Amino acid sequence: MNNIDKYLLYKLKKSDIRAFDSLFKTNFSGLHRFATDILKSSVAAEEVVQDVFLKLWMKRTSIIIKSSLKAYLYRMVYNTSLNYLRDNQNAVHNQIAFDDIQSRVDLLNIQSEENIFENLLSAEIEQELKTTIDELPPGCKEVFILCRMDGMSYKEVATHLNLSVSTVKTQISRAIKKLIPIVQKHLPD
Repeated sequence: MNNIDKYLLYKLKKSDIRAFDSLFKTNFSGLHRFATDILKSSVAAEEVVQDVFLKLWMKRTSIIIKSSLKAYLYRMVYNTSLNYLRDNQNAVHNQIAFDDIQSRVDLLNIQSEENIFENLLSAEIEQELKTTIDELPPGCKEVFILCRMDGMSYKEVATHLNLSVSTVKTQISRAIKKLIPIVQKHLPD
């Protein structure tokens, strides 16, 4: 999982509605097209995608993602679409071969030129973030790495470094202020 996905997932787990909204706006149309292709119904696809985002929000604090966030969402849409087909077998638009669905999913797993570009952009952003983290003042850098990369709580970091929790929060805030412009310049308008 790339750093942007990690950051969005972190913010999502912290119930950040802006992160959720960004995830929704960025991915809805692609997920809707994918579900429409499976279900052969735009209305059913919209229902499925909305259900996926609702499930994502409801399970945000316990979610574990090992691949990319985008791949996770597509897998959720795929599974929810299959469940929809199973639960609505009598509808005419549901007479679709599961082999056909599987072949479409397999095609999604093949890297397209767009995916290669996304990976290059992701690597560029990741390098910019690493460079900025390396340029942080030593104390700020150490606190940031322990909290954000090693997953320690503010209290654990404060105890480990013999600092107050308030100092840890201040250092994290300083680091984030330096990193936000990098992420923002790469977000779509």
